[in-house]
Amino acid sequence: MDATLVYSLGATDSRTSAWDAWQLKKGVCRDYTHLAIALCRALNIPTRYVGCYAVGLDPMDFHACFEAWLGDQWYLFDPTDGIPPAHIAVIARGHDAANAALTTISARGHPAR
Repeated sequence: MDATLVYSLGATDSRTSAWDAWQLKKGVCRDYTHLAIALCRALNIPTRYVGCYAVGLDPMDFHACFEAWLGDQWYLFDPTDGIPPAHIAVIARGHDAANAALTTISARGHPAR
């Protein structure tokens, strides 16, 4: 079985599950992170999604990583680019990307005055 994933902008969207990314064999940092979280949780390793800003990304952008509870503390992992934890600024933590959104766009207008 080929376990290679290809980083591919536009191949997935916010509805893509970890299983979908595994089947497609491609995705973006959010997909890599969800897949890593799913695999860790299957092994009973507590994990949480981390929305962050990673120094050194090219092009610069928001990024997705995860933390795993190993032993007695949380460890930060970047499953896409291997950026060192010291170069990652955590913005949000949650169960998954939907729970730790970096932005929320509302379709509602301004309330009537």
